[in-house]
Parts: sequence; structure tokens; C-alpha cells
Amino acid sequence: MAEVLDLEIDPISDGEDDTYSSELDDDLKDSIEQLERVLCLVVFPLLGKFLGRKFAFHAWARWLERRRLVSN
Repeated sequence: MAEVLDLEIDPISDGEDDTYSSELDDDLKDSIEQLERVLCLVVFPLLGKFLGRKFAFHAWARWLERRRLVSN
């Protein structure tokens, strides 16, 4: 029974640790690039469209209000 529990675990060498770290860095960079793409292609255009329409609505309302004041 003692022989079964006596497992030899090889310590991770520096080379393997660097490879693992490098893979994590690559995955992190890929995730950041995907997030940037989603923001640039989906979120920012929709946000700009929404805010642009809000601004145009308020600007048009103010222009009409001033025009009515000047006309009367």
C-alpha cells in the first residue's frame, strides 16, 4: 500500500514553466484582441448611434424653440 501512495512527481522545470507562462500570455493577448474587436465593431458604433440621435433630438428641439421665440 505504501508503494501505491509513494508517487514521484517530477517538478516542473524552468523550460516547461516558461512554455506554460508563454501560452497563458498568448491566450491573454488573444482575449484582449477579441474584446477590442467587439468594442470597435459592435459597442462603440451602437453607442455612437444612440448618443448621436439623442444629441440631434435635443439640438433640433432647442433650434425650434429659439426659432419660435424669434418669430413671435
